[in-house]
Amino acid sequence: MRLQGLVLGFIAWISLPLAAQEDEAQEVDAQAQQSVPAQQETAVDQSREAQLKESLVTSRSDQNFSLFKLNYAILNDEDLLLQYSFKYRVFEELYLAYTNLILWDIYHEEMPAEDNNFMPEAFYRFIMDDVSWLASIDAGWFHRSNGSAGPTSRAWDRWQLRFNKQFGWKDRSILWTTTFYSDLKKSSKNEDINEYHGPWDTNIVLLNVFNSNRHQLDLMATLESGENGTSFDTGFVRLGAHYRLPFKKFRPTIYAQYWNGYGELIKFYNVKTESFRMGLSFHY
Repeated sequence: MRLQGLVLGFIAWISLPLAAQEDEAQEVDAQAQQSVPAQQETAVDQSREAQLKESLVTSRSDQNFSLFKLNYAILNDEDLLLQYSFKYRVFEELYLAYTNLILWDIYHEEMPAEDNNFMPEAFYRFIMDDVSWLASIDAGWFHRSNGSAGPTSRAWDRWQLRFNKQFGWKDRSILWTTTFYSDLKKSSKNEDINEYHGPWDTNIVLLNVFNSNRHQLDLMATLESGENGTSFDTGFVRLGAHYRLPFKKFRPTIYAQYWNGYGELIKFYNVKTESFRMGLSFHY
């Protein structure tokens, strides 16, 4: 019931910008009188969108250090989920990247971390300027472990091949990545992990759903396959939305995430969970 209540509250929350569209229409005359600030704001929005594309699917020669996956701190009435992620260009298009995901029991008296996932990776990004249907291809190594010892120890090394695409749809930008994995090495404590996490996942991001400078809502969805890549009884589905508040000086976005599936953290790779959390994200 708590989850249903949170989901209903989230649906009401993302509906607010629709009502706000009417207010925007009434403010057209006032905005016309402030055309210069509006143009500046639009330029900032376009810059943010360009940075997102460069971070996720393309490249920029003067941007050696950049954010990688979504950075966020989200919680519900049981715990807090914290993720930070970045990448660094070593030379040309060779990157070292690192993502850390922590499940933190902030309501417990001792506030222990339920699991702490370390995810370094190295990949080369091939920019596909001559291929209209593809922006880039990432090829490299991906590691995930929790640094624990004993029966809760988990570790998994894989090769990865990621296809990145960007395209437009009804004046909106869409970023789409699909990654294929091949096992390199895994811990004896999680030898059956392939039964719960398949050899591919796909992620899609729809930017600025309402096509508004004031009310920017991005939607995203990730699907991971189950065993052998053809079963969906395992794997997971993750849905997310982040909304940028219409305040120039407040940079974080409001972020909401729904999860359903196996292995939200590697310690629980064979446990199916469902959760809904909200908080702040820190991206471009």
